[in-house]
Amino acid sequence: MSQKMLYSVRDEMISHTEMKFQETEVRFDEVKAEIHEVKAEIHEVKAEINGVKAEIQGLKAEINGVKAEIHEVKAEIHEVKAEIHEVKATIARIEKSSHRMELLLEEQNNRNKIVLDGLSHLFERQERIEKKMNTSL
Repeated sequence: MSQKMLYSVRDEMISHTEMKFQETEVRFDEVKAEIHEVKAEIHEVKAEINGVKAEIQGLKAEINGVKAEIHEVKAEIHEVKAEIHEVKATIARIEKSSHRMELLLEEQNNRNKIVLDGLSHLFERQERIEKKMNTSL
């Protein structure tokens, strides 16, 4: 092989290597661009995740608010139940008192009947005596 041929092979190899190097640089630039795109997408996803996290925090706050309201309502229900028990106890006392009054009224009516019967007999006797006295006169 001649020196000319060796130079030619060397030049060809250098040219081929430079071409491959340029292709690699182009591919490297493409990969770099893709990496930037992926990073941009990752940032978008992170932003969306942060947005979702914020929404979740908001929902948690709302849920805690609803839970607090539920506890307030439960407390009010217990208060109402206590008042209902008081009302029932009052009604029971009133019913007891009413039954007692009914018994007293019934007893008084019975006494009144006895007194009225006694008075009726007394008036009848008085009338008979008066009739006797009128007839004897």
